[in-house]
Amino acid sequence: MALITQIPLIKKMELVNRLSFFKTLTLAERQMVVESFSELHLFKKDKMVFRQNEHDNHLYIVLSGELVLYKQQHKPSLVSIQPGDFVGEGSFVETHNRSINAKANAETIVLAISHTAMQKLPYAIRDKIKDRIILGMSQRIEKLGVVIEKLQGS
Repeated sequence: MALITQIPLIKKMELVNRLSFFKTLTLAERQMVVESFSELHLFKKDKMVFRQNEHDNHLYIVLSGELVLYKQQHKPSLVSIQPGDFVGEGSFVETHNRSINAKANAETIVLAISHTAMQKLPYAIRDKIKDRIILGMSQRIEKLGVVIEKLQGS
């Protein structure tokens, strides 16, 4: 993992502005999140973002590239996380150890927000981010329901 510090603010904003995750935030709110309350990280292909049972309370929002989630090394991945999607919400909200492994499936840039930084955000921004997390989790549950139905029909 490499912390990205040399990207100009305008380029960071360009990455963030493309994603639906941030669509409810104003331009000024997005800039505040990017400049003051988050970090950008670059993960090369096959590099671990986090491992199962690690203690890490960051929410990771994929800006470019792709992450895969899996339980065991030589088993198929469970899901891929695309630009605009996020991962790590369980440990971010509950501050417990990771329940899964996440690695880069391609060169990937993520925006990482720590639980501590989230608490320092103005309430209006924090509330909008929480709403996006809830919406994203709801969409995942819906997708899992479809997968379960297909498996039961097999």
